[in-house]
Amino acid sequence: MIAVVGGVREELHALRAALESPREVARGGLRAVTGRLSGQDVVLAVAGDGAPQARAVLGALLTDFPCDAVIGVGVAGGLTDDLPAGALVVGAELREPGGGVLVPDSLWRAKAEAAGAAPASLVSTRAIAGTPQTKRALARALGVGTAAVDLESYAWAETASSKSIPWVVLRVISDAASEPIPAFLLACQRDDGSIDRGLVAAKGLAVPTRLAALLRLRRRVREASANLRHTVSAIMGDAPRTLSRNASREAM
Repeated sequence: MIAVVGGVREELHALRAALESPREVARGGLRAVTGRLSGQDVVLAVAGDGAPQARAVLGALLTDFPCDAVIGVGVAGGLTDDLPAGALVVGAELREPGGGVLVPDSLWRAKAEAAGAAPASLVSTRAIAGTPQTKRALARALGVGTAAVDLESYAWAETASSKSIPWVVLRVISDAASEPIPAFLLACQRDDGSIDRGLVAAKGLAVPTRLAALLRLRRRVREASANLRHTVSAIMGDAPRTLSRNASREAM
């Protein structure tokens, strides 16, 4: 079985719709969906936005399900100008500011690149990098080439690596390096990195012009979800038969 996790349900929407024989599973606080995708047994779970939730949910998922690999999916912000909105990337290395570097299973990364994903550094931060200045300053500080930023990828990789399970992370760029995230949306982020959806709705409805920004982001996430479904289905259809559990490693 292969685990596929996303930060929010919209990122997994198209994958959930593509599952054959889906079955909802509830074990304690864990909610997941099992089924088949391109001939592979899979379990899908929304791991939550923000690193604490990502670690907790994926840890519980891997405890309850004997998974042979983990595929993380979702959207990300571009840190460098060579990643326009809509670009599909695979994490060639995962970083946290001030932390170590994690690299994915080489077989799964090769499958992702063959399916059209461009290699990039994925940087996970505690708070959304919401302005062009913040994004570019982060890229400069880390000295990375092609790069994107998100909240959960490093937590997924760290959790899978701690259990010696091969992993790979796919992301679609939702906002380019030159594009800011609306300020009212940034104000809805909690201390743990998650977004208060109720507050987003309240702030969005309070100022009608904000709705256009929310609808644009929603459209991009939907398009990203469809792209991720296509890519994950492609690499599932020719998944590595021999999974190297020692391939996921940490280099300080």
